[in-house]
Amino acid sequence: MLLTTKSQHVFVDESGDPSLDITKEGVSELFVLSAIIVNSKHLEEIEQQTKLIIEKYCQSGELKSNRIKKTGRREVIIKSLTAKIDFKLYALVVDKKAIFLDSGLQYKKSFLKFLNGRLYSPLYKSFNELHVKADEHGRSEFMESFAKYIKTHHSPILFEQSSFQFVSSKDTPLVQVADLFAGTLSRCYSGKDNVDLINLFSAKTILIEQWPPSLRLRSKFFNIDPNEKNDFIAREQGVNLAKIFIEKHENEIETKLQVETLKYLLYQYNVVNPVKYVPAAKIISHLDSFNFTNTPISDHVFKTKIIAKIRDEGVIIASSGKGYKIPYTVKDIYDYVSKVNNQILPSLQRLNIARKHLLLASKGEFEIVNKKMFPELIEIVNLQ
Repeated sequence: MLLTTKSQHVFVDESGDPSLDITKEGVSELFVLSAIIVNSKHLEEIEQQTKLIIEKYCQSGELKSNRIKKTGRREVIIKSLTAKIDFKLYALVVDKKAIFLDSGLQYKKSFLKFLNGRLYSPLYKSFNELHVKADEHGRSEFMESFAKYIKTHHSPILFEQSSFQFVSSKDTPLVQVADLFAGTLSRCYSGKDNVDLINLFSAKTILIEQWPPSLRLRSKFFNIDPNEKNDFIAREQGVNLAKIFIEKHENEIETKLQVETLKYLLYQYNVVNPVKYVPAAKIISHLDSFNFTNTPISDHVFKTKIIAKIRDEGVIIASSGKGYKIPYTVKDIYDYVSKVNNQILPSLQRLNIARKHLLLASKGEFEIVNKKMFPELIEIVNLQ
């Protein structure tokens, strides 16, 4: 990995608590970690500017998100910080409702180590000299073990060039800024404040990662009991759409292979066995026997030029590792969805890993999934 050569200072604070039992009074539904990243070269100047802003808006002498009750005041402080201070924000928003109560994260130390590790690991991988200062509040019982854990599991080989320490937020203005943004994100994600607040610091934001990843891309279909109504819908739509395609394209030379594929699948469905999948090799052998082309049909051509083109027109073809078929039950549909899920999600996850590393290493300047170039893809990637 190509690491940036510039030394960076990172200031971290959190919002929420590590308890997973959100039914208890006072336990937060969200846990947010925010990291303020600044160039070490300008650290002294940035700290002084931050101190002056805090003195201006905080009579108590310390900037604390939970002391800011009015949204308007929060907006003013955020605008002042983003306008006058050169920093970048990287944050992790954890939805505790999506974590099982009996998981290993039920234990405070495990929870904090795991989630802080998710925050720090990409940072240490992106910068070859990183100096982290995290709020020490409430951490005395495991500070030493956590610092050792970070050094062992989430730092580059040249760890001696980096550092990690817990500090008092009262004496560290930029940790107070991290607290403000952690609290603000918590309020926005929980619905207490309008999400427009996040737009105020979007220009300073490298990435706001949500964990666990969105369930919309993680749905599992293996344990859903099929019912007769949905089985009927799957059969009716599968057969009717296949017939419509055949009627529409039967006399077209360029769609002969697609039409013959559907005819063969309908034959297998109606005559042979509607439950069994038809292996791809068997369908290809059938198509080759018609000698539509001068060369044998490859597996790639079969998938991209025949099956994909059929599906492009809305025909429902169920597929799994066993082959292809016209759907007969809801399970057939779920087999297809599961296959797509297993094929696409790993690619999206690998893309997002590369994207995050480059965003961090460039401090938000290098976005490989450009919104203008890939508007649909960026929406999907942001759900990861």
